[in-house]
Formats: sequence, structure tokens, C-alpha cells
Amino acid sequence: MKMSASLLALLVLYVSLLVSGQIRQARVEHNSFFSSDNPRITVEVDRKLKYVGSVPFTIDHEAAGYRYIFVQTNHGRHIAQMFIIQQEGFLATSNDTYKYPITRPVRLGNFEYQHSVFLYDNSAAAREQPGKEAWATQQFLADRGYSLDSELIMSRFARPADSQHKHEIIFFYFENLASYGHKLTDFPEGTDSPEKQNIKARVDENCRGAFHVTDKNRSLSLARPGLNGALTSGPVFMPPAAHWARQACPISARREETRKTLCRFCPPEWSCEDKCCPRVSR
Repeated sequence: MKMSASLLALLVLYVSLLVSGQIRQARVEHNSFFSSDNPRITVEVDRKLKYVGSVPFTIDHEAAGYRYIFVQTNHGRHIAQMFIIQQEGFLATSNDTYKYPITRPVRLGNFEYQHSVFLYDNSAAAREQPGKEAWATQQFLADRGYSLDSELIMSRFARPADSQHKHEIIFFYFENLASYGHKLTDFPEGTDSPEKQNIKARVDENCRGAFHVTDKNRSLSLARPGLNGALTSGPVFMPPAAHWARQACPISARREETRKTLCRFCPPEWSCEDKCCPRVSR
């Protein structure tokens, strides 16, 4: 029996998502997003943004994931605001990782995210990268009768979602540039006028009220050993409790005050006196 090209493509995508760990690990209920892994997180979305479904995507046969889409419409089904939660991960066949530094940090929940706000042409991005996120989202919305402007303002938050940096979580918030009485041609590329800065600030302010993040894992911005053994600072990704006793402690507690701070995060059955305390280096 011959398999159609579309069915084969769907099968390949399903296998890709399964391998990357993006199948059946997240759901949306009552406008809240729940993920059980990569990362373990809950995101409450403002109810003025309606959940309309999820769409799978792949990136260059290297990574795959899902986008969970929430929209607010004005006249008809024209989208005025949109919020997207994107979970993605590199496939098992890829040796790549998410390496980007967090140079513009914004703290959401227990973690810091790389944050940016910019103006762009969404339709051009979809045309130039068919099959990727913007294209898949545009097709998904059009199939459901929604219309989306081409010229958008986007507020974006991203971070690696696991200690190996093989998965990523991204939050996107969009508004129409036309809502602020402007077109992209009003702001030539490379310029940063006061009006452009004002629009970006207003959209980002609206974005902060659109969702709330609660993490199920902890990130500790405490001293930890670097590659040369010296103490460095930054977020530390702790393994789930069920694995503590089987994994090496990721933090070297060199000072007594650090040791006490670390143990505040241990469950009651652990203490600094316990030989197997997973957060204290002996």
C-alpha cells in the first residue's frame, strides 16, 4: 500500500517530536499551560487571550517542537494581540545545543530569560522560511479563519529548558504595528528613534501583564565550580528529587555561609550533616 506524501510528512514529524521529547508532555486547561518536562512549568495566560490550539514544527531536520497559541481578536477574526508558548528540542540525531548567552536577562519565575523587543515583517519571515515556526503558525491561523497583520511588534523571552541545553522554552507576545499608527517604513533599519523606543516599551509593558510563569524546578544563582575549579555565579539546574542520590552534586560549597544557604533548599530529610546531602560537596 502506497503512503501519500502528506501522510508520510506527518509521520516523520510525529516521530521527530517523539524523539525530541515534545509529545504528550504539555497541555492547556482553563487558559493555563502545564508542562511536565523540559521544563516543568505552569504558565497562566490572561483570559482575554483565547487558546486556539497547538501547531507542530520542525527546524532544518535538527530540532522539533510545538507552539501553543493564544489570541485576542477585534473585528471579525482579526488578531489584535497574540501570545505563543514555544517548546522545542534538538533531535536525538543532532549533537547541537542551545548555546546563546543571556546578555539581556529578565527573570520569569525562578529563571532568567534572554529578552528582546523588535519590529518585523511576519509575512516575509514566513515566506523566507517555509515549514518553520512563522510559516506553520501563519498556516494554522489561516486554516481557522484568523487574519494576522504582516507588520508586528514582538516581545520575546527565551532560555534553555534543561541542564544539557538540548531543549528550549520561548514566550512570544505580539501586537500590530498599525495599532500605534505606524508602518515599518517609518523606522528605517538600524535606526532607534524615541517614538520606536516608546512603542516597544508600551508593547513590552502590555506583555508583562499577559502571562505569569511558575516553575516546578529551582534555579540557584549561587557560587558553583567553573571548569578550572574556581567559583563562578549563575543559575544552577538541579536534578529532580528522585535523582539527587544518583547524581553528582553540581555545586561546590566552599564557605560555611554558602553551605547553609544551599541547604535551605533541601527537603526536610536532608541536612548538611547527612553524608548523602546532594547539595554539599564533601
